[in-house]
Amino acid sequence: MGFSLVRSRHEQGQLVFYDSSYRHRWIEAIGPNVVKFIDDFAACLEEAAWESTAVSNGTSTSIVTLYNAEGGIALFAPAENNDDAIQIQSTNEGFKLTDNDPIYFGARWALHGCTAAGSFEVFIGLSNKDATLVTGGSSCAGFNVTAGSNQVGFYASKADSGTTQSLLAALTADVYHITEFYWNGSDTIYSWIDGAAGTSHVTQIASAQSMAVSISVTNNGADHATTNSNGLLVDWFRCIQLLASR
Repeated sequence: MGFSLVRSRHEQGQLVFYDSSYRHRWIEAIGPNVVKFIDDFAACLEEAAWESTAVSNGTSTSIVTLYNAEGGIALFAPAENNDDAIQIQSTNEGFKLTDNDPIYFGARWALHGCTAAGSFEVFIGLSNKDATLVTGGSSCAGFNVTAGSNQVGFYASKADSGTTQSLLAALTADVYHITEFYWNGSDTIYSWIDGAAGTSHVTQIASAQSMAVSISVTNNGADHATTNSNGLLVDWFRCIQLLASR
């Protein structure tokens, strides 16, 4: 008999399915008070679900496209100029870090075609609507790679005041990582990279701000050519919230 890769437990009266190797890693949840947005990019982006912003300062265009890989992967490909960028945010700001309403957010992603450390800036997580999202919006919670660095951090901000917790010292091109955070519905956000826990986060928690699933990548100076073959690869993301009531 094969070993099960998925287990389940009840939380707040809802049924949560989680990775048998990582109790914090939610796969799915079922129940009347479950709110979720899950995508593995096995098909094209559903345009009605997203608002996209592209910055293209030259002759080529920043795009989101499907990357040729089994199971589906989205490629977020900025054009070749400094500060060219592509981002998407869910049309609805459907998540909020409120009391008694825990949230799991996870994503599997990699940088592709990096020519140097810090050649792309990245944000993946939850944020207020922001047409120039790079390291994070004025109120957000998620993972970033900042200008001039290839470190991965967990970043949370509230009303333009933010704090970063370091998770990974150095990214390697084309190596996938799973970054995850969990809002406990009280006072703390926990974060992980590839199952390893980071420092828990207790400040700049934007409990009053409705937020959208947000993915952004910006070209940071280096010339990445015009083929739209370089950028951020996202295999999947999951955002699941258990509401105390609705």
